[in-house]
Amino acid sequence: MLSEGNLKKLIGVSTTLVYANVGLCVALIGPTLLDLIQMTGVSWERMGILMMMRGVFTVLGTVVANLLANYPVTHLMLLQTVSHVLILISQVLIPLCETEVQIIGVFVVEGICIGVNTNLCNFLTITVQKRSAHAWIQTMFMIKSVALLIAPLIATPFLSEEAARMQSTQSCNVTKGSRILEGSRPRLVDLRVPYWTSAALCGVAVLLYILAVVASWNTTLRKRNGPAKGVEGKPISKILITYTVLLSLLYFLLEGICMRFIFSFVVKSKLCLSVTMGGFISTLFGAATCVMRGFSAAAAFWRPHLVKPKRLIILNHLCLSIALVTILIGRDSFAPAAWIFAFFSGLGVSNLFPSLMALTKGLGASKKVLTMLPMGGMVGVTIGPLLTTFLMDDKVAGPGQGFYIVFCISVHLATLLFAALTSVLPNNNTPPSAIQDGNGKLPDPATSDPALISVGNGEQEKGELQLSITSLKMNGDNI
Repeated sequence: MLSEGNLKKLIGVSTTLVYANVGLCVALIGPTLLDLIQMTGVSWERMGILMMMRGVFTVLGTVVANLLANYPVTHLMLLQTVSHVLILISQVLIPLCETEVQIIGVFVVEGICIGVNTNLCNFLTITVQKRSAHAWIQTMFMIKSVALLIAPLIATPFLSEEAARMQSTQSCNVTKGSRILEGSRPRLVDLRVPYWTSAALCGVAVLLYILAVVASWNTTLRKRNGPAKGVEGKPISKILITYTVLLSLLYFLLEGICMRFIFSFVVKSKLCLSVTMGGFISTLFGAATCVMRGFSAAAAFWRPHLVKPKRLIILNHLCLSIALVTILIGRDSFAPAAWIFAFFSGLGVSNLFPSLMALTKGLGASKKVLTMLPMGGMVGVTIGPLLTTFLMDDKVAGPGQGFYIVFCISVHLATLLFAALTSVLPNNNTPPSAIQDGNGKLPDPATSDPALISVGNGEQEKGELQLSITSLKMNGDNI
């Protein structure tokens, strides 16, 4: 039987591994997309529609998790386990698909399960870890960033030559890619290796989750996740709830737009840097995000006062401001501007969503409300590619730069508005230890009769009964 502390650590490690696997599953599609198209005979346009469809079902999965938020933690862990088993099966089946119908079926199931896993990872972390939830959420996002970085490294050795050329140049410049691979040994084209490697990691996470479910079955985690008793604060405003969800959508959109814009800025601008250099600079963006999240996760465990959510959000916006100024000043004449922009953009987007989750929890939001934030984030991830495709011109960098500048300024203003709303609108941040009267106000000890003070409902009889029981205990009587 595990102790409470060890059980929390086991659930934290299992949830972190599940979150990393979800990131790896999503990231593997990118470098292997061309080979999947050749295997299934689906056109580029059709595959784009299928990827959008998978994103829609991912959002649907987050909605399912939100509807089940009030069920006991152990039941949600079972749902998490089943969903991850289905992701494992989908990773095994993807390289075996030969028709469009098969790949559609796999994408639908995988999309729903990715949405469920993403939402439940955040929810279970907040529910189980409680005071250390912020640290574990930072750890989850850091490990996921590592998975996003290593996904191309896992897939590239097993791609076809044409897919490898596109992966190495991040472009359709086949001539340049052919010179890179000219004279190399024959490639082992087998998508089963990267996908089945991902499936094996999913299997490890499933085993850990099964162990956690068994260990927690006879604990208080089997209780239903209703509202906390004894807290009669004002409910958090619906306006604030809606705005927080929209802000999470903006934060995920910003991360996706930054990744797309870095390549457009480097290759399509007047700086005329090489495509290979664009790949290096894009990698710097991912590495900066990963390092910042790793530092925040470590500090949240050992020095939590250094990485409070408000401080992290302010630091992130400061880094985004530096990146924005770099774009405005040196986008056409200063070559190091691309490196500076990628580095500070990576730092800037690293902790926005994890800090927003922790900040919303501190405002007294219910657990059901907290599951709505990943839902907004998944909507942002889904519509991000469409937005960048229509609003960022691939041939001319100017429109893309203008769109990024306007969007980044909008995110700054949206965060300022969020800070104003949290200070004006009501929120449920009343301390649990506070004893309130029937109107939700703290009684005045100088004027209130102790017999009239009740806990939570304002009834005089309960106050008198509590006073009588206290008096009997003080006199040493047996009740």
